[in-house]
Amino acid sequence: MISSRKARRTFCSLAQSVCIFAGFMAHASAQTTTTDTLDASSHIDELRSAVSTAGTARIGQARIELAEAILAQLAGEGLDLTLLFGVPSAEDIARVEQAARQAGALESARDQLEAAAAAIQRQPDYAESPKSQQRVSELLVDLGERRLPLVRARSAILLASSVADATMAQEHARQAIVFVGEMPPFDDRTDAQRLLIVGAALLILSDPDRARAAFEQARTNANSAGASRLLLESSIGLSLALGRTQDAEAGVRLLEQALDAPQTATLTAADGVIARLAATDALFQLTIERAAGLSSEAGRRRVVAEAFARYEQLLTDERIAGDYAARRALVLDKVASIHLDTESTQTPPILALAHARASETSAAIKMLDALLARTDEDLGPVAPDIRWERARILLRSAQSPGALSPLQDQLDAATLLADLADLGPGHPFAVDAIRAACSLTAAAGETAGAVRLRALRVGTSRFAHLPEVDVWRLQLADLLDAAEPEAEAALTAIGPGSEHAAAAQARLVQRARERLMRSSGEQREELAVELLERARTAQVSVTTIDMRTLAADAEVAALTELGQIEEAARVLARAAEWAKGGEGREIRSSRALTSALRENVVRALAEDGGGKHGSLAPVFLQTATIDARLASGADAPKARKIASLTDLALALTLAGDGCRAVELYDELIAQQGRVREHLLWRGEALLACGEDEEAFSQFRDLAGALEASGDRSAAYWACWSRMLELLAKRNDDGERTEMILREVRRLRFLDESLGGSPYQARIERVERELK
Repeated sequence: MISSRKARRTFCSLAQSVCIFAGFMAHASAQTTTTDTLDASSHIDELRSAVSTAGTARIGQARIELAEAILAQLAGEGLDLTLLFGVPSAEDIARVEQAARQAGALESARDQLEAAAAAIQRQPDYAESPKSQQRVSELLVDLGERRLPLVRARSAILLASSVADATMAQEHARQAIVFVGEMPPFDDRTDAQRLLIVGAALLILSDPDRARAAFEQARTNANSAGASRLLLESSIGLSLALGRTQDAEAGVRLLEQALDAPQTATLTAADGVIARLAATDALFQLTIERAAGLSSEAGRRRVVAEAFARYEQLLTDERIAGDYAARRALVLDKVASIHLDTESTQTPPILALAHARASETSAAIKMLDALLARTDEDLGPVAPDIRWERARILLRSAQSPGALSPLQDQLDAATLLADLADLGPGHPFAVDAIRAACSLTAAAGETAGAVRLRALRVGTSRFAHLPEVDVWRLQLADLLDAAEPEAEAALTAIGPGSEHAAAAQARLVQRARERLMRSSGEQREELAVELLERARTAQVSVTTIDMRTLAADAEVAALTELGQIEEAARVLARAAEWAKGGEGREIRSSRALTSALRENVVRALAEDGGGKHGSLAPVFLQTATIDARLASGADAPKARKIASLTDLALALTLAGDGCRAVELYDELIAQQGRVREHLLWRGEALLACGEDEEAFSQFRDLAGALEASGDRSAAYWACWSRMLELLAKRNDDGERTEMILREVRRLRFLDESLGGSPYQARIERVERELK
C-alpha cells in the first residue's frame, strides 16, 4: 500500500534489491515557461501590488483574490493534483509549500471583511440602497462564507501534502476540514470542491472509509453541476480511497470508467492533460501496489509492465486534444523520474525512452539503440516516439561542432524518420518525420541513395494528402529507371490541377522517349505510338515554351520513327520557331528527322534520277536548314556540326541551289579533306549550279582515283553514269558516240551489271539513245 506521504513513497521493484523512488516531474517543468504561466505570474504581481495599496474597505477582498490567483496558478499547472493524488518531485513539493503558505496567510481576512461590511452598514442611506446591501452580502456571504473558507482549506490541504513532518501534515489536514466545515450549503460545484478537500484530508489522516464517502458525494455533486474536471478529480480520489481499503482492483476499474466517460471527453485540452495525468498517476500507484503484493517475480514483472502501460496509454490517447509535443514532454519528464534498471531487455520501453531523453548524448544513444534492437511488437505504442527521439539526437549530433560523421548521422536520422512515418502515419510526429526525412536526403544528394528512395516511397504512398507530395512524386520518379512502372505511377498520380503537372508531363514524355531509344525490333513501333500520345497530351497540358518545345521534340522523334516524315517536319518547324526565340530547349529530334529525310530523298533520286524526290526536297531543305541552325551553337560538338552541314549542302543541291551547296562542300572539304561523299556531291552541286564542265572534271577525278585504288563501289558507278550522261548531253553532232559506247563496253566488261541499280538503268539509257 502507498502511504499518504508522497515525498517518502517507495515501490518494491522487480528485484528485491532494486527500489523505485518517488520524484515525478511536475506538469509544467522548470525548463518550460508557457504564455499562460507568464500571464498568471503577471496577474499575481498586479494583485500583490493591489494588496499593498488597498484601503481598509478593500484589503480583505484583495488578499482573498491574491490567494485564489496563487492557487489557480498551481491548478493551471496541475501541481495541486500532483501533490494530492500523484507523486511529486522535491521541486514540486517546495514550490507548492511556499505558494500554499502565501495563499493561506488569511487569518485576519474575515475581520477585515466584517469591518468593511460594517462600514457600509453605517452609511445613512444603507437601508434604502439595494446596491450597498448587495455589496455587504458579497463581503459576508460570497467572500466570507464561501471563497475565504475554500481558499484557506485548499491552502491547508496543500500544506498537508507538502510538509515533511507527519504530525504537522495531519494538523494541516484537520484544519482543512475545519475550514470547509464553516461553510453553509452552496451550489453543487462549490460543494464538490469542499468534499474533494475533505476526502483528501481524510486520506492524509488515514481514514480511507470516510474519505471514500466524501469522494463519492463529491462525484455526485460534480456530476449534477456538469463540472467535468471536478468529476474526474473526485474519481481519482475515490479510486485511491478504494486502494487504501484493500480494494485496488475496484479503484482501477472505477478510474478506467471515469476516463472513458462522456464527461471526460468534454474537458479542455489543458484540463484534459492535467486531469488525465493525475488519473494516470493514480492508476500507476494502484497497479504498483498490486505488484508489491505478489509473490511471483514473473507476476510482478507483468503487473509493473501494466503500470507503465498506463503512461503509454496517456501518451497515445487520441481523445486528448492540444499540442502532442507538450503532452509528450510532460509524460516523459514524469516517467523519467522513476528509477529502475533501464538497460534490461525487459525494461518497460516508455521508461527507457524517458531516461534516454533525460540523459547525455552518449548514454541516450546507447539506451535508444538497445530499444531499437527490440521488435516493434515488444516496443508497443511508443515505437514511433523512440525513433523520433533517436533521430532528434542524431541530428543534434550532426550539427554539433566537431561532429565525426555528420552526413551519416543525418542519413541514419532520415532512416529512422521514414520508419516512423511508415509505422504510424497517424502519429502526431509522422508528418514532421516524413518531411524531415525527405528534406535530409535531398540535402545529402546522391549519397543518400537507398535512404532517399525509402523516404520518398513512404512519403508518396502514405502521405498523399500533404501539399508537397507532388514534389516527392517527381523526385521519386527521377530516382527510378524509365522502364519501372512505379515511376510511371508516381508521375501519373500528379493531377492536372497541380502546379507540378507540367513537370510531370515533361518527365513522362522523357521516359517514353528513353524507352523508345533503348528498344529494338517490333517493340519500337509500339513505343513510338506511346511516345506520340504522351507528347501530344503534354502539348495540350503544358504552358511554358520550354515544356512545349520538349513535347514537340518528342513528337518529332515519334513521327520520324513511324515514318510520318512530312508531319514530323511540320512539327519540327513549329518547335524550331520557339527555340529560335531563345525560349525553347535543345531539339534533339532534328538530327534524326534530317537523316531520315536524307535517306528518303537520296533513295528516290537514285531510283529515277530525281523524279520521285521532288515533293520531299523542299521539306528536306527546310528540315536541314533548321538542323544546321540548331547545330551552329558554340557548344555543339564538331561532329554534330559536320553532319548538319553535310545534310544542308545536299538539301541545297537537291533544291537547285547548287552554288550555295558548292560553298558548303568546299568548307567541308577544307575541314575534313577529300572525303568521297563530299567530292561526289560537290559534282552534283556544280551541275545544279550550271557548271557542267567543272562537274565533269569533279566526277572524272573522283572516278580515276577510285579506279586506281581498285574501288568500284557505288560512288565509282555514280561518277561514270553522270559522266556518260554529260557526254551524251553534248553529243549533238555525234562525234562522241563511238567513244561513249566504247566506255560502256569497257564498263560492262568490268561488271556485266554496270554497278547494279540504279546505275545500270542510267548507263543503258544513254546507250539506247545513242544507237
